[in-house]
Amino acid sequence: MMSILAIALCITLITSTTFNLYQICNCTQLIFQYDCLSAGLVCNWDYDNNECYDKPCQDIYYQTACLQQPQRCYWSAGCYNFTQCGDLYYTSSFYSVCHGYNYYCPEFQPPQCTQVYNIHNCSSIDDPNICNYYQSLEGICIWTGIIGQGCTLAQSCAQFFNNATRSCPQRFCYYSQDKFETCAPIQCSNYLEEIQCAQGIQTFGPYLKNIVGCYWNSEQNVCQEYAPSQMTHANCYPYSRGTYHWSNTDEKKGNCVPCSQQLLIISIILTILI
Repeated sequence: MMSILAIALCITLITSTTFNLYQICNCTQLIFQYDCLSAGLVCNWDYDNNECYDKPCQDIYYQTACLQQPQRCYWSAGCYNFTQCGDLYYTSSFYSVCHGYNYYCPEFQPPQCTQVYNIHNCSSIDDPNICNYYQSLEGICIWTGIIGQGCTLAQSCAQFFNNATRSCPQRFCYYSQDKFETCAPIQCSNYLEEIQCAQGIQTFGPYLKNIVGCYWNSEQNVCQEYAPSQMTHANCYPYSRGTYHWSNTDEKKGNCVPCSQQLLIISIILTILI
């Protein structure tokens, strides 16, 4: 029993400010009412049983919220149920950009959408028009124009600014003319509005594992880097892109923990017991 507790404790200490959007919280994991209400676009709170539960897909009215429901909902002029990527067939009402229907089924392989593991690698793309900014499983692609390299993983904002595109992608970087023309990575402090801050920073990293968290410091009115150990019950879940939650029903007793951590601890304990 002590070894089980030790394993669980060690895992609890692991935190990260890079969000893994494959591991967003299930509504049932949101045991703190404030978290469930914060997730009101996709969750409902049962006041009789004091628990959070999934909102039916047809009751989700915002496209972004619908798209982020892993293999549960898809968007097509409304939010609807599905069970697997193969259910999303290309019809007259579907476009080939499967990413627009569910983030977890982004690749189109006629006649249906497929899961993320079928996304192209940068090295397999030989068309510069497709390569630049393509979101591969490993990260964002860039066309180097160098013989023998072609399409490869982007490593920095400067690469885009210095290659043939001469661009500074605003999703990842910011352009500055202070002293010299530069294209540099966005930092939380660059965000001047709370709504921008809450989205975090998109990096060149792997698909759905490329968001660096930011949170809005309301006392100083500045955007700062998200650190789970410093979060309160009020900003833990809302600024985590749905990947962290408050661990206790009491706002004064809990901690800000990743939802994946809870599932991992349960899995380890069940494995040991079996």
